[in-house]
Amino acid sequence: DYQLNNLDYNTTYFWRVNATNGEQTSDWSEVWSFTTEVQIQIATPLLIAPSNNVTTAPINISLIWGTVTNANSYNLQVSLDSNFNEIFLEQTEINETNFLVNNLNYNTNYYWRVKAFVGSQSSAWSLVRNFKTVYLNLVANPSCELPLINNNIQFWNETIGNNWTTRSN
Repeated sequence: DYQLNNLDYNTTYFWRVNATNGEQTSDWSEVWSFTTEVQIQIATPLLIAPSNNVTTAPINISLIWGTVTNANSYNLQVSLDSNFNEIFLEQTEINETNFLVNNLNYNTNYYWRVKAFVGSQSSAWSLVRNFKTVYLNLVANPSCELPLINNNIQFWNETIGNNWTTRSN
């Protein structure tokens, strides 16, 4: 068992083997051959939504890209930096042209890209887009006198709307 890597596409290779045991070596086997697959040009996915540089993205967001002809899956990367050194999420073998990312951090910049796969071959990564999640603005409601229960106070989330949350005082 021997693995060859980085072979050229659409190329015929020939091989044979023999065995060595100490000082004895067998004759060579008959010659075998194989041809590597043909390289195909795979279009790079076009990112659709969210718009690039959006600054009000929700913390649960659907990332959407265009269909690539003959693609049977896509890989998605979401990163905290534009060079993708700090990967937040890597999802492989996505069969749709969208992916719901949940539980992002508030007020955080994210960068994302996609590549398409046709069989074992892939496109280049798409262009990188970025978005910033909404700022969580918690403000005590001054018009409502709430008793402290177990030293907790309720807060109003302006960004989300009518959503009371309880926080320790």
